[in-house]
Amino acid sequence: SAIDHERARQAIRQFRLENRVWRWRQALLGQEVKFHWGSLLCCLLLALVHGLAATDFPGLRSAWILRSNSALAGEWWRIFTAMALHADLAHLLANLTTGFLLFGLAMGKIGGGCGLLACYLAGALGNVLGLVIHPKPYEGLGASGMVMAALGLITMPPFATWKAHPSMLRQLSKGVLAGGLLFVLLGLN
Repeated sequence: SAIDHERARQAIRQFRLENRVWRWRQALLGQEVKFHWGSLLCCLLLALVHGLAATDFPGLRSAWILRSNSALAGEWWRIFTAMALHADLAHLLANLTTGFLLFGLAMGKIGGGCGLLACYLAGALGNVLGLVIHPKPYEGLGASGMVMAALGLITMPPFATWKAHPSMLRQLSKGVLAGGLLFVLLGLN
């Protein structure tokens, strides 16, 4: 009402004055947080492949799993297809729940197609590193590399802002620290 209008404006003004330096909530440099719902389609596709490999097409798992001996003998597609397979339902659900959120944020940050492609290629690179690092014979599967790539994409500020802002070194170190701690929490087992 007109009677309460001025008191309400004063209360809002006072609230803004008192909460001006709220340190727990800070704007990210050069970033708006957006969520891309295309991550739901990606997660549904992973669930569909898991269901098909477990029930209708049991040969799919043996043809797509990353086996070091097979991949090094020329079956290079396993580096890319193994990301769609999961060991069991718990493994699938862990990747889907974390992946839904992280894929959505990464895709929202850099675009749907680019975000998903970057996560997919980083997951493939993780599989290549797995072939190099792990003793032979080695088997690998799962979308964890893609999920951790999405984590890396959302924790780092955009390259365009690296030199443009005076506190960028602090922002970069915060991103590296936050991403590293989340990687330890979510990615290592």
